[in-house]
This record gives sequence, C-alpha cells and structure tokens, in this order.
Amino acid sequence: MKPNSSYYGLLPLILLAVCAAVTVVTGFFNTTAFLIELIAVLVLAVLVIYYYLRRQKHMREYMRRIIKSVSGRSRVLSDLDMPVMIAHGRSVVWYNPAFRIKVLSGHDCIGDDCGRILGAENASRRSGEVFDVQFGNRLFAVNVCAAGDDSCIYFFSDMTELDNVKQSYSDIRPAVGYIVVDNLDDLLRDVKDSECAQISGTIEQKIENWAAEMGGLCRKLSSDRFLMVTDEKHLKTAIDKRFDILSTIKTVSFGERGNATLSIGVGHDGGSFAECEELARQALDMALGRGGDQAAVKDKKDFLLFGGTQSTQTKRSRVRTRVVASSLKKLIESSDSVFIMGHRFADLDCFGSSVGLYQAVRSMGKPAKIVITAQQALCGNLIDYVQENGFDGCVIDPHEAIGKMTKRTLLIVTDTHRRNFVDSPELFDRAETTVIIDHHRKTVDCIDSAIIFYHEPYASSASEMVSELLPYLGSKVGRIGAEALLAGIMLDTRNFVLHTGVRTFEASAYLRSCGANPVTVKQFFRGSINTYKEKSSIISSACLYGDCAISVCEDQGEDVRISSAQAADELLNIDGVNGSFVVFVASGVTNISARSYGAINVQLIMEQLGGGGHLTMAAAQLNEEPEIVLKKLYSAIDNYKANIVK
Repeated sequence: MKPNSSYYGLLPLILLAVCAAVTVVTGFFNTTAFLIELIAVLVLAVLVIYYYLRRQKHMREYMRRIIKSVSGRSRVLSDLDMPVMIAHGRSVVWYNPAFRIKVLSGHDCIGDDCGRILGAENASRRSGEVFDVQFGNRLFAVNVCAAGDDSCIYFFSDMTELDNVKQSYSDIRPAVGYIVVDNLDDLLRDVKDSECAQISGTIEQKIENWAAEMGGLCRKLSSDRFLMVTDEKHLKTAIDKRFDILSTIKTVSFGERGNATLSIGVGHDGGSFAECEELARQALDMALGRGGDQAAVKDKKDFLLFGGTQSTQTKRSRVRTRVVASSLKKLIESSDSVFIMGHRFADLDCFGSSVGLYQAVRSMGKPAKIVITAQQALCGNLIDYVQENGFDGCVIDPHEAIGKMTKRTLLIVTDTHRRNFVDSPELFDRAETTVIIDHHRKTVDCIDSAIIFYHEPYASSASEMVSELLPYLGSKVGRIGAEALLAGIMLDTRNFVLHTGVRTFEASAYLRSCGANPVTVKQFFRGSINTYKEKSSIISSACLYGDCAISVCEDQGEDVRISSAQAADELLNIDGVNGSFVVFVASGVTNISARSYGAINVQLIMEQLGGGGHLTMAAAQLNEEPEIVLKKLYSAIDNYKANIVK
C-alpha cells in the first residue's frame, strides 16, 4: 500500500521549495550567484528524491518484517473479511482492505496515531484484551494480539447490528408500576355522590392520559390504586422528565379540599413480570414510607427517587396503631428482658420516646434498660431529670448492654430506622428480635430485618408515635414519662409550629392529662451561657446563598452540636430564608445541621451528602474538611433546585 507522508517526512520537500524560491529571487539581481544556487538546488533535489526512494524501500521492508512476525503468511490477513490493523507502538503501519472499507470508509491512515481510532485510553491495551470502540457510526469489538517488536494486531468485529438488537430488546423489557392516590379519602369526605364521581374521574383521567403517553396499559385496582405495565423505553422517558405526572396531578385544584397527590412505585430489570411486580411493591413501600407525593423506581440493585419536596397530610386512621400495639405487647410478654435504643447523639425525641417505652415495659413486669451513650447525648438535662425522679438505673451503656444480651432479649429501636445511625450497631447485630419505631422518611438503607417495622412518616415525632401506642399497650404513663415524651414532641415540632396534625395535639393532650407540666418541659431546652454565645456567633457569621442561610462554626467546643442545631433554627427567622445549614466539626467529623419550614426539603439535600432526616429537619456527617464539605453543600443545593418537582 502507498504510505502517506508524515509531518517529518515533508521537511525535505519544504526545504527544497524554500531554496528554489530563493534561487529565483537571486536570478533577478546576480546571474553568477543564480547559477551557483541553481546547481545547489539541483543537487538538493537529487538528494531529496534519493531520500524518498530509500524511505519507501525501508517502509516496505519494515512492513514485511511486521507481517512476517505476525503469521508468516501476510496474504492470510490481507484476504480476511474481518478488519485487521497493525500498529507499531502507537503508529498505524498496516491494515487489510476490509479495514479500509469497513472501518475507514475508504480513507487511509498509515502513519497516524492508532489512538485516533481506538481511543486514547485503548491505545496501550495488552495482548488478549477485548474492548469496544465506537468509530464513526459503527460499534466494533476489538481483540488485541501481540505481534512482537513492540507491535500489536487489532482484529475488529462489527457489533453494530447486534448492539441495535440488544438495545431493541432492552427497550421492550417490561416495567410494572403501582400508582396510589395519597389523599383520595380526604378529597371525597362529606361530598355528594355526583361530586365524588367528578373528583375521581378527573384524577383517573390524568393518570390514564399519562399512562397512554408512557405507551402502557393501566388498570384500576381499587378506588385509589392503579396498576400500570409499560416498557423500559418509556420508563426512561419518565425518568428523564422526573415523573412530571407528580406536578401535573397537583395542577388540578378541588377548591378548599386542595389538590391530589400521587405515590408511584415502579419495578424494572426483573427476570419476569412477577419479579418486576415485586420490585414495584417494594418501590411503592419506599415512596409511601417517605411520606408520599413522590415516585420510586427500583431495579435489582437500587432505588431512584423523584419528588417528595412538599409536606404530606396526616393520616387519621389508628387501625395500624392498635395492630402494632397488640403485636408489640405479645413480643414484650414473651421476652426475658427489653433493651430500648435510639440513634447516636440522642436528642429529646429519641430519649423521650425511650423513656415512654421503658415505663410501659416496666408496667408489664418485664426488666428494661435504655441503651444510650450518655456522654454524647444532646439531652443531658432530661437524662439527669429522669434519673433524679424515680428512674435511677434506667440507663445502661452499650458496652455493658452487649454483655447482658441474650437470645430472648427484645431490642426496640426508636427514632431511627438505619443500622449505621443506631447508638450501638454491634448491639443491634446481636439482637435476635428487633422492633423499629420511627417517623423519619424512609431511606434506601433502612433496616429490613425487624419483626415489627412501625414507620409513620406522617407523625411529628417518635414521641408522638409512642404516646399513641401506650393506651393500647394497657399502661398509663406517669408524670415523668409524660414530660419526657412531651419534650420530644415539642423539639421535633419546634413548639407545635411544624409538622403538626390533629394526632399531634391529641397525643399532647393525652400527655398533659398524665401530668406533664409544660413549664418543666420548657426547662429541658435551656443551655449554658457559652452555648448561647456560640449560637450567636454562628448566626452572625452566616451568609445567604439564594434563599438559604449557610454558616460555618469555627469553634469545636463540647456543646457545638447543640449550639449549631439551635443556630440553624434561629436562621430561619431571617426574612427570605427558606432553608438553613450550619457546618461544624465535632469529634474529628464534619457535620451539617439543616432546617427549613417546609418550602425546601432539606432531607433530599442531605441525602445527596450521605445523610437523611425529615423534610424540615435533617443532618449529614462527612469525613472531609469543612471547606470541601461546604463546596459539596453548595452543589447539593444547586442540584436540588435544578431537579425540584413543584
């Protein structure tokens, strides 16, 4: 094959052309000099011709040596219908006609860098490796064989048609979805039959229109539940649009009754329709467990979550509370002892709900202990108050609890449903029987081995959930336990401002009837003068980032967690601020305390950083420097703003 001239191969020609141009110019001024230069140019021309002849001969010999080292019979490679290319180092030195036609589309590339065809990352692959290359509009599988002398042979297999078939197969694979209208009962309560039909029909039409856009089959299973079957291609479109049906359904207003919201669970990538349907059930449980008004997509490995940016309405039914209380009572009665454990750095809600459960278990005649690392707790005032008023010895250190754990010990985990967040993961792993009581929105790494998973994202706090369980457990809480529970409710509702429903006030009224004194409870929120000064310093150093207030705490004192959380609450009082974030360092770990009044879902922002929590109260921990964490926080806020579903 005729080789193309490389860049360096053109230098002799360029030099000859320059000399010839100089000779012509000289001829206009000096005849003698012109003749001398003309002779020199002719000699140079002969040398250039000799150079190119020698170079062409050397290239042919070199190519024959390369081909001989490959197989000994170069005609075999030339006659192959499979494209073949040989490169020495990174330079293309030979290829067969099939390569020129099928890969290069009739062009030549001798002397070019093979990375232009293979990709820079594939140019140094070793013998025996196989990789894919997209060149032009074709996809090739390339097999590498060593040819000696720093040379490699590349065999190209055209995979374009196979890839198209693969993509077509992937696009038509089934995806199964469940759609639930979250608040249909509330929308239809106390309305005329004709209005019921109108409301239901409007919602159904929106769902059916969306299912038609998805190219799917949609069937109504009950008044508020639908089953949809579609394919991967249309599911990808819905994911790209971030399930815009969530916002579309909320554009329909039903007057004072408000808007409908949907919870969607989609399962795909299963081996059968039955497996996809099971994945869809799990996805729907996740969407409902996070408060509804969102979509969850699940494959065999992970979840994708969309929506969930607004507060959800409280469910009124207490049927599940009675069922859970009955099952919990049986577990307590069949156990030798009960351990009650919350999350790390226990707050008033965590410890308050633990005290309520402790008193209920003790009233059943069973030994119980509250497992807590008291030195790290954020509710020292409440712990001291409880122990000084008849609950001395109720608290036990996790290390001591591990030694007393038996096979018949019941472990109740409250105010968290994530293994990595419990006070003692080792104690959790040793427990044979576990019960979870939590109100935080469900996360993908939730505990799935609990005998009872009592999860109510509609509840204001774990203390509210425990307060509702107590009457059905057959035990009346005393004054100390009631005050501990009320403190937990007041903390998570920020003195009954946020995330409160009818059941929140009913639980508080029940605790008040049990003797809880609001004045005493208010004293649990007091802090030291140093904490107050630290909080003021954090607030004064805050800066605005859009509608968010962000502050970095430089101090690393003992009460930095408390002061940072209180400062995050106070920052929400600034006009125009919808979310607040305080970054601080404690125990060598960078933490973020996040708060909002509901306009921003801080849980979704914190989840991007590996944390979690609730719509109005969340946190995260990162093993990185505060400066790096701050940049990641800005990026998480921007990403949330870009992908928000209103």
